Amino acid sequence: MSVYRCDNPVLHKTLGLGCPCYKKHRIMSPTTGELPDNKVDGMLHQKSKFEGTRDKYQQEMMRMRGMNPRQLKELEQTQEVVNFTPDWNNWNRHIWSPSNFNGGKIGPFNMKVFYSENVSGYQISDTFLKRQPKIVTNRQGLCVSLPNKPKAGNTSFNNGGFVVLEFNPFPSSIQFAVMSPTIGQNRKDAFRIFVDDVPLNKGEYYFGDGIKHSANTFLAVKKTTDDAGHCDTLVKVVKEGKIKRLRIEFANLDQDPRGGRLALTDILIK
Repeated sequence: MSVYRCDNPVLHKTLGLGCPCYKKHRIMSPTTGELPDNKVDGMLHQKSKFEGTRDKYQQEMMRMRGMNPRQLKELEQTQEVVNFTPDWNNWNRHIWSPSNFNGGKIGPFNMKVFYSENVSGYQISDTFLKRQPKIVTNRQGLCVSLPNKPKAGNTSFNNGGFVVLEFNPFPSSIQFAVMSPTIGQNRKDAFRIFVDDVPLNKGEYYFGDGIKHSANTFLAVKKTTDDAGHCDTLVKVVKEGKIKRLRIEFANLDQDPRGGRLALTDILIK
């Protein structure tokens, strides 16, 4: 029996982004949800097993992978009701390109972009396949990288860097997504977002099942590829008092870091 499961029911199903990952599937038992034994040329291949770990990020990843369809359905039914409504109409769109790394004119708004010193580089990446043009144009996004040995004291994390967006005149709404933070060898991505020096409020963000949110921090809990989408975090802030400044801090929380990465979609403002 083929059980089809969206990689990111948050951004793809609930938000109606027309996700192509419904085509992905796992072959499971319809009763137990267990993966069957694989036989190739009459030989039985053992099921893969995970070694025990005390790493909370790896533990979360293994817990989610080990859930069968019934458990996943129960989890979905018990999930908190999300007070988040994206919209895609009448936005002024900033599409990242090599000529506007530092901002530019977006409709009636001017946006300036500042990068911290503890950033090894920033570039346009075209690896974000299968993303929808509502939030990603030309499959591209801005990627900002940390050096392999981040300096301390740059952010509210113990290490890391930041990207700051400043606006003039001040928009009342801003929408974007942080794409595919991930875990890997010597890498555990985390980020925080502040609007006019205040952390995001409940209802201003919606994140996929590859992310945990704790103490105003978004933590990656899965190893993921850019085209998967299930580690995305969609943000929409609406303020009557207008938005002056948006700051995104990001860090690698591994004790022996390999660097970290922040990837941003188009910036929509109005």
